[in-house]
Amino acid sequence: MTTNNYRSEINGLRGIAVLSVILFHMGFSWVKGGFVGVDIFFVISGYLITRLIAHDLDHALFNFYDFWLRRARRILPALICVVFFSLITSWFLFLPDDFKSLGRSAFSLSLFASNVYFWLKTGYFTAPAETKPLLHTWTLAVEEQFYLVFPLMLCIITRYIPTLRTKIIFSFMLLSFALAILEIKNHQIAAFFLLPMRAWELLTGSMIAFYLLHKDKSNPKWFNESLSSLGLLAIGYAILFYNQNTLFPGWAALLPCLGTAAIIASNHNQLTSIGRLLSLRPLVMIGLISYSLYLWHWPFLVFAKYVFDTKLTEFQTVIILLASVFTAWISYIWIETPIRQKSILIHPKTFILTITVAICTIAGTGLLIDLNNGFPERLPPTILTAYQEAFHHSSTTCQTVRISKNVSVISNSDKSETPDFLLWGDSHAAMLLPMIEKMASQYHLTFWYYSCIPVLDVYQVNEHGSLTGSNCYISNHEMINIIEQKHIKNVLLASFWTQFTEGREIPMEGAGQRDPFYADETIKSTSPSQARVVFQKHFIETIKKLESANANVWIMKQVPAHRYWIANQLAKVLKFGGDTNKIGRPLSEYLKRQLFVNSVFDGLKTQKTHILDPTPLLCDNYFCHGIEQDHALYFDFNHLSDYGALKLKPLFKDVFLSISKEKQQDHINKKYSA
Repeated sequence: MTTNNYRSEINGLRGIAVLSVILFHMGFSWVKGGFVGVDIFFVISGYLITRLIAHDLDHALFNFYDFWLRRARRILPALICVVFFSLITSWFLFLPDDFKSLGRSAFSLSLFASNVYFWLKTGYFTAPAETKPLLHTWTLAVEEQFYLVFPLMLCIITRYIPTLRTKIIFSFMLLSFALAILEIKNHQIAAFFLLPMRAWELLTGSMIAFYLLHKDKSNPKWFNESLSSLGLLAIGYAILFYNQNTLFPGWAALLPCLGTAAIIASNHNQLTSIGRLLSLRPLVMIGLISYSLYLWHWPFLVFAKYVFDTKLTEFQTVIILLASVFTAWISYIWIETPIRQKSILIHPKTFILTITVAICTIAGTGLLIDLNNGFPERLPPTILTAYQEAFHHSSTTCQTVRISKNVSVISNSDKSETPDFLLWGDSHAAMLLPMIEKMASQYHLTFWYYSCIPVLDVYQVNEHGSLTGSNCYISNHEMINIIEQKHIKNVLLASFWTQFTEGREIPMEGAGQRDPFYADETIKSTSPSQARVVFQKHFIETIKKLESANANVWIMKQVPAHRYWIANQLAKVLKFGGDTNKIGRPLSEYLKRQLFVNSVFDGLKTQKTHILDPTPLLCDNYFCHGIEQDHALYFDFNHLSDYGALKLKPLFKDVFLSISKEKQQDHINKKYSA
């Protein structure tokens, strides 16, 4: 294979791409859209590889074996080193569940399918991204999947219909982009991670390669200067002004992708002013080590946050940045370059055998870690006990009962008779179930648990950027009718209220995913201010409906949510040292986040509507604790553990006592009326 002329400005572009990604990952607030660096990489990669393949195809030099061997020499050695480093380091640092997850991701990586793994494993109860040292390898999986298919497709087209080559590739690019636009409305996580919705970015680079390959004459200098400047402005705007609520990828991804394409195209024959800027030695040097820098920075960041805290100090962040650059340089000099230039592992068979053994070792190790549940015996017994206790969920004897076509409930009675009270809410209600069941038994009460957000006529703008919750939209109205028909006198409401009015505090994998805001048929909320309007309107209507049905209503304010998984933090403090009393969050910080929803609740107090506040039971005058006497009060960052739920028993004592007295009085009234 042959390569065309070296282009220094492309290495400068790589430098910008990798720096934007790293600064974004490290939490620098002025690069909220730094995740678009990945898209810049995709376009560059598509351009360079297509230029190489097209040149060799047109000169009858292309060979699949040589192409994939060259890709393997370029990609795999440094990647394998990072994976082995992550596995070894995690053995000493990671808790069992996190180590098990790493084992699975390592196994999927060995199959070049880590993007598929992280797509499948992203969700509401998923651990934070900062516990996944190989999360960033999804981009490599996308590229390698692309380069397994693309060269074959290009060969077939070039051989049989060469005159249509550019048009066919352009059609595939448009098809992929259309698919991305379609999927981003309903399946944004899939659109973010999977090749069919990302291929258009690589094919954008391919189209630039074909355009320049067949270009007969140069554009005017002023045109190239303007195009190059617009390209850099587009990239800069995306990096500086995009954020986690930018629906991405899709239309928004056009800006960095077209900006990158514009710079590549306009600097083809002669460097523009922007091209000369990108060719400055510091940027070029960063570009040269960009692959290793991308690989190494994320595990360093993950392990540092794992040991020290989820929020690093500025000094710690700078040290990690410098360590990443230094390690990347060593990796580039001693691993990438000599293997790519065949100064070591010279013979192809030797290289292939070495890489095959390494990949099989990674696959086997990952599988072993998974099958052994992260080797929990690595932990001292006291730490393991505290950790496992937090994730233990008491079983209940409750049964599922279908009440109507669209409504099913969990009940402590096997009959569908009128319960003494209804517990209505999402997972924040479900976490109370074992405690509620015990107290109900103590006071001889029957109850139903109905699992839906307890707000009428709302949807959610979920993490995919689309409206969801249509099932609850319908069944919530049926539940109101059931409350009226069966004369259910007591309703308890609990939910993760602020998740849907204020947005997420812990970001999910995949940048640019919209927060799960409250929305309705007229307002598709994209901000807290819109979500608050929707919530206030419809929650007040919900309470009025319940009061008009003659039900007593108890609204439980939200338990404090934290910025990290409490169970993990407890085990890490016990393992690495630290003060368990500092696990939690300041009370003022929690109250600030709850300010709006609490004001709505407090404005609804009547003789029939009561407010339950768990804050005094979980917080002191200054701090909301996640730990009590080395017991985790939460199993993740917002759901109470069984131990934590039991802390709320005093909150419900008067509620159950009131319902019990009411039940006794009703029984007496019926007895005398008979």
